[in-house]
Amino acid sequence: MRARRLVIVAGAIGSCGAMSALGQGAARSYSFVELSPPSGSTVTRVYAINNKGESVGSRESPSGTRAVMWDPTGVGTNLGLAMDVDSATAIDINDEGTVLYRGHTGVGAGWYARSNKAEYTKLEPPSGYDMVSAGALNSYGEVVGAVDDDGSQIGVVWRPTPGGMATELFPSTVNSFVNGTAINDSGIAAFAIFTGSGRTTIVDRRTGSEDMSNIGAQVAWVEDLNNSGSALVVTDGDGLVLETYATGLGSVFPFGCDGYCQQYGDGDVDGYALNEMGEIVGRSVTVEFDGDGEPTGDNGIYEAFVWSSDTGTMKLVDLIVEGDTAGWFLERAVDINDAGWIVGNGTKNGEPRSFLLIPREPCVGDANRDGQVTPADFSAWVSAFNSGCD
Repeated sequence: MRARRLVIVAGAIGSCGAMSALGQGAARSYSFVELSPPSGSTVTRVYAINNKGESVGSRESPSGTRAVMWDPTGVGTNLGLAMDVDSATAIDINDEGTVLYRGHTGVGAGWYARSNKAEYTKLEPPSGYDMVSAGALNSYGEVVGAVDDDGSQIGVVWRPTPGGMATELFPSTVNSFVNGTAINDSGIAAFAIFTGSGRTTIVDRRTGSEDMSNIGAQVAWVEDLNNSGSALVVTDGDGLVLETYATGLGSVFPFGCDGYCQQYGDGDVDGYALNEMGEIVGRSVTVEFDGDGEPTGDNGIYEAFVWSSDTGTMKLVDLIVEGDTAGWFLERAVDINDAGWIVGNGTKNGEPRSFLLIPREPCVGDANRDGQVTPADFSAWVSAFNSGCD
């Protein structure tokens, strides 16, 4: 969840339209769009999408890694290099077009907020601190991350002001290793505090209150926050099972799995992003069972998924009804905007590439939402009518 406004982009999808809400237990269907690299390169990585359908990431070229922005049709544009930087990646983007930008090498290496006018503001640590990392960007241009204080890592938020970026520090009274991982538009930021057992603290910066979840977990951090009060959390609560769940929504289980098999520790699932509708995207393996229906493990192959409380965990590849996916394998979905547009990474003919999925509104007459109008839709309509659906 890194973007806010709903924007319909004409011409980016097929004839059935897009931007519908997920509802009544029905899975979405999607149009597949390859995120084309700028001329001269093919290997790409995408990391984030905003509500305008703009996405950002990187591409590999003979001269190094370059930051890229893709428009809603999948056309990529080089973002250029900040001063004294010779390698760069775009990590996040908000609806104003501000990009969280990392310069990897060169004198100017570090983290930047890049405006939609290609103006770079370097995220400097406060006096006496060293720069460590930046994690996420919200719609107001605030960035959450961490700085170093003589070996101690402290959470930080950079906040735009007329005089430049101001910093707010969030040290921990429990441990000296804190990392900012997520921030939303409501003044709330999430910090992972590594105590040996792990802890996640969600701080409401308006009031100073803290919500300390997952105390005692082996691993705990927040991947994403939305503005509706839900946090996408990854935790190893009992030392055995790595669980992904959204507070107030439910747990995300691997393909073919439910709570029954999850308790055995079979199957791994990683959630990466959460939108305002409570949809989650990430990667999951498929749980396998023996002849008695007992879980025996997983197949070890990660595939991209989308989850909602209505549909559970679904393979994205099974939901694509339009677009050329020949040679593609969808490994992970990394972000989803509030309209349900998804970006992710996989391979095309074995080469790392990036993709965009745009939700399709069901065609008139497509009662079962399979992307086609067939006699099966009549049965679906009759079933809906008999169940009291208008």
